[in-house]
Amino acid sequence: MKLRDLTNTEINLANHAVLVKVTCKCPTMSVKNKAASEEYARQVGGDPKNFSLTKKLTSIPPFKRLSQLKGQINNTTKRRETAPWTHDGEFVLPVDLIEEFSTNFYTKHRSWEENKAELANSWPALIEAARQDLGSDFDINQYPTEGEWRSWVEEKFVLTETTRFMEGADDDIRNRIPKERLEKMLEAERQQAAKAIEQVTGSVIDRIVNALTALSNGMDRFGVKEEGSSKIQTFQQSTLDAVEDLLEVLPHLNITNDPAIAAATQKMTDYFKSGFDAAELKKSESDRKEVSEKAKDVVNELTGMYS
Repeated sequence: MKLRDLTNTEINLANHAVLVKVTCKCPTMSVKNKAASEEYARQVGGDPKNFSLTKKLTSIPPFKRLSQLKGQINNTTKRRETAPWTHDGEFVLPVDLIEEFSTNFYTKHRSWEENKAELANSWPALIEAARQDLGSDFDINQYPTEGEWRSWVEEKFVLTETTRFMEGADDDIRNRIPKERLEKMLEAERQQAAKAIEQVTGSVIDRIVNALTALSNGMDRFGVKEEGSSKIQTFQQSTLDAVEDLLEVLPHLNITNDPAIAAATQKMTDYFKSGFDAAELKKSESDRKEVSEKAKDVVNELTGMYS
């Protein structure tokens, strides 16, 4: 079927649909039974590497219901009111179907959380049932311990949904979304923006800390004999250049105007604006000590503000 060219269409998809992403994680609770695989291969005269027999570690009701819900969510809830989008597991959800999608999803979500809570409280029953079901092939080491069980279930059994506006969306679509859903979307946007700012800030801080830590370590370890070796430790001009190069771009990297990064940048400029000379530093223990202390001062102040 030939599709009409939409490149010049007046339709603004951003004002007719949103993007939704449903994440559903549920482990299979099964493992390969190596001994059984090898035995079966022997019986049929085959190569063991071509056989993989598995055993189910559990089939208790809450786990079975969670597995069924995962199938329903992936095959129906994700797809009934949506169409595939371009990347990252997102789907296009028409604005007129948002309420229907929300009702269907949260019905499944309530059931998911109820069964997840039941499973989290079922470790003794699960282990006892597995002992009976698996017989001599039961292995307690293939299960999380009772103390680990709740956090393991919380981490491994996940059902979340996020909805976001497409780029170019305006007030027209916002006015057509139910108030409760709109508030959740706007809050998700705020959280995503805050997370992005945190990641950007963190990456710049890491660059500062890594460069200055390498600098102070180079100063402190210069002339020290490596343990178990006759080799004497030294440092290269590249370690010093890395700090100078970072200083050149730091004012531009602080796009969030983070005060701690600004303070670190200023202090680094005050300390190291005259640059370094590896040959001269290698001659002077007092100069190396001063450079190391200044580098540590910046690192300690910066990490102290974010500890």
